[in-house]
Amino acid sequence: MNKLENYSNLVNGTNKYNVVRKFMKKTTLITLEETLKDAKLFVLDEELLKILFLTDNKSKSLEFPFPNIFIETSFMVGNKEIKGLLIRKRNDGKGHIIGHGILKDNEFRYNEFGFEEDDLDPINEDFESNEILNDEEHEKIINFLSNFLNFLNHPDVEVRVREWPSNEAREKRGKTPIPDQAEIKITGKLYRYIYEELPKQEREAPKHSFWVRGHFRNFLKRNKWNRIYKLSIEELNKRGYQKGGGMGTISKWILPYIKGQGILINKNYHVEK
Repeated sequence: MNKLENYSNLVNGTNKYNVVRKFMKKTTLITLEETLKDAKLFVLDEELLKILFLTDNKSKSLEFPFPNIFIETSFMVGNKEIKGLLIRKRNDGKGHIIGHGILKDNEFRYNEFGFEEDDLDPINEDFESNEILNDEEHEKIINFLSNFLNFLNHPDVEVRVREWPSNEAREKRGKTPIPDQAEIKITGKLYRYIYEELPKQEREAPKHSFWVRGHFRNFLKRNKWNRIYKLSIEELNKRGYQKGGGMGTISKWILPYIKGQGILINKNYHVEK
């Protein structure tokens, strides 16, 4: 499989499918292709994808490191296969839009809906009702993306942006340039947990085990948690806290883990309704 298969399908889809091109002209001032070219591209591996889906998130204060972000990933929501995720800033600057591909009957389609929880109505009215995600499925994607944004702000995570090396050659061949790739570098305790400790837990889990979901604990009441807010950034990072968002809220990622008694979820996990 092409490493950037979903990105390529979205770019090609803006030219191939008249319904998508017509829709984009109708609702935005710029084309989807132009938005994708301006996005920062993230590629997520299976280990990171899993831990993000196994975490709950009720954060209201999220920090967007770039105006437009494309995540090269694939996963199931209910019985629908999501192929790539785009987070873009609204044209009016008020909030963000989530775009995603859907693979249905071997045809690649594109849809968008609002990121904010009070704005879940699908924007693309050209889809049939059974092709559009329901509110619960929207919320599962919003939860995943909220985890992703909080994850980027973790003290053990560094994001480095680099230009795609073959863009000049691509443009000479008349192909669409690939956006700058944002490389994720995970270090310290978080790296050891995701890539060493958690796989070990899976290998050594008893026959009857189950996942305990993780969550982001937000310390919203500053008076109550004054001792935490008094800590320096260096001390916060050392203790596993992170500070971000427009309000500077401090939070801590309580990571998912495996516990005995139950049924361990299938390793090829899906996001079920």
